[in-house]
Amino acid sequence: MRTSPSISDFPNLTFKLVAKKVQTACITLFFCLTTHGHLSAFTWTYGSYTGDGVDGRSISGMSFQPDIVIVKSTTTHASNIRTSSMPANNSKDPSSASAFITTGIKSFHSTGFTIGTSATVNNSGTTYNFIAIQETSSEVIEGTYTGDGNLLGKNITSVGFSPKFVIVYSASEVGIVSQDGAWVMDFVNSGPQLYFNGYLSNGFILFSGDYNVSGRTYYYIAFNNVTNYVATGSYSGNSFADQNISTGFAPGYVLSRAWGSYYALQKTPTMGSTAASYFNATANSNSQITAFGTTYFTVKAASNASQTGSSHSYIAFGNPSPLLPVELNEFSASCEKEGVYLNWSTFTETQNDYFTLERSEDGILFQPIAYIDGYGSSHEEKLYSYIDHEAIEQKTNYYRLKQTDLDGNFRYYKTITSTCSENLNEEIYVSHYPNTEEVMLYIPVGLKTNMEIHIFDMNGKKVWQAHYKLTESQHEIHFKPRLPSNGIYILQVTGDKMQFHTKLIY
Repeated sequence: MRTSPSISDFPNLTFKLVAKKVQTACITLFFCLTTHGHLSAFTWTYGSYTGDGVDGRSISGMSFQPDIVIVKSTTTHASNIRTSSMPANNSKDPSSASAFITTGIKSFHSTGFTIGTSATVNNSGTTYNFIAIQETSSEVIEGTYTGDGNLLGKNITSVGFSPKFVIVYSASEVGIVSQDGAWVMDFVNSGPQLYFNGYLSNGFILFSGDYNVSGRTYYYIAFNNVTNYVATGSYSGNSFADQNISTGFAPGYVLSRAWGSYYALQKTPTMGSTAASYFNATANSNSQITAFGTTYFTVKAASNASQTGSSHSYIAFGNPSPLLPVELNEFSASCEKEGVYLNWSTFTETQNDYFTLERSEDGILFQPIAYIDGYGSSHEEKLYSYIDHEAIEQKTNYYRLKQTDLDGNFRYYKTITSTCSENLNEEIYVSHYPNTEEVMLYIPVGLKTNMEIHIFDMNGKKVWQAHYKLTESQHEIHFKPRLPSNGIYILQVTGDKMQFHTKLIY
């Protein structure tokens, strides 16, 4: 099976892409498919990346803009959390009472999030696991409130539903979790405290002046139960035998906290088959939450996740893509000297065996032209490409993808077309250099044309355009597109009797 790096591993790549000038009849169509085949009413995903220490790095490849992100290293660096309500460039270590971090998770964008240089998110060579959640009005919501100092407590009524699990933190206090609406535990290892006084139909009640300091801003995340997708509950620890804790579905994320002086734990599939992580500055452990099953998660006997005599509260999410084994991002075709260049990418893959690339002359009868191995299961963006050397020139070629699972099931994705002429000799170069906004377009001398430049994001949305009048002596165009964020875009150039497009890694 082939291997390929993730796009997020190359945030400042220096490159020189070559696109071919096409005379008269180069019509290349592309589309970006973003679908959510989830059981839940809210969208979320998980993944991993390796730190590079570069400020402003984009972790991308998602099919949505997150509102909540939690990152934790596999080593002895604390966790990091950010929600949309937090100030720009601020995030929080929920296991610490220290101030917000300004170099952690810095911002969210349309396909992911941006990180700084904090060791909690981007130590060079360290592996990080994350979850990213998009909020909805009735399943998961993030928000904020301001403390009033009332020693009798305060009603927080901005949630919009009666929550089943709540996380609260501030810039001055450690994060706390509550599963029953009364007693709460924190992300470190202190015993339960009576900070809450129950859940309301549209929020929760603070019991006293704790987490209600006058003038202090607090941030919360509230989760509702979603049948067959989000489960909250509790279980009793066991020091003598491992336990399978039933969720009713295949979990993709679990957060568990023992009732007592124990640390909170979390697990995603990217942490490894037996590994789970603490939220504080502790390395991953292989003796806590040790497995995900089809309807349960497994906790190790006599661990922080299973202490005899202690009750353990948990929240579990179902796998984010159980009904969509492969979530396709882009599928495009472009004319090259060697033939038609086809490329596609995926946001997520689950049990993906291989792709079949098919071609047709009429868009009805298709024949396979290539078989490309999939990546099995992945929650990082994966790239694929193939050059069709046998494409028929000066005619429309139709292409479609067939994806086959390891169990033999398959599905087809939408058909695209490409029409190329014979004259593909002259080259047009596009280049962009790290740490600058400038893009250079190099064009053969002698080409005189009015030229339109359009840049699209990977969802097909136009994010920039400009018009240029090219003289016969001019062979360079320099422009600064000021794109929304670092990432992959489609650069399309059209002019008199010519049209081409190529990827732009910005």
